[in-house]
Amino acid sequence: MPRCFACGRGHDLAEHSKNYEVGLRIEPPRCRHCNGKIRPGVVWFGESLPDAPIRAEFDAARHCGCLLSIGTSGVVQPAARIPHVALEHGATVIHINPRPSISNTGESFTCKDWREMYYRNWSAKHFVQLDNPTHTPTN
Repeated sequence: MPRCFACGRGHDLAEHSKNYEVGLRIEPPRCRHCNGKIRPGVVWFGESLPDAPIRAEFDAARHCGCLLSIGTSGVVQPAARIPHVALEHGATVIHINPRPSISNTGESFTCKDWREMYYRNWSAKHFVQLDNPTHTPTN
């Protein structure tokens, strides 16, 4: 959730939305409580993930039947551990990525279990075919 850098209060950025010219450099919106700058609701490198959401993700991974890992390098911890947790608890894990994934040791990604699949350059049309275990992607 977007929040103020200064006071930490959460903000709904819809109240700050305006139509800006594409590529225009603008100042971040300001907090209505302290006039501090509002930061986006993202986690930047070097920051810790919020505790409650990451615990919920790991809990979901322990209880899911199939986990889709889409468009991620799979190397940034602790989130990179989520597919491994799902596999350890019996789920099928499907990695879909436009580029080859490289492990944090610099090695190419390899599937470690028969329930783990990796598809590179996969198009959206294949998502409707995931329920067909005999389907083999062509891309």
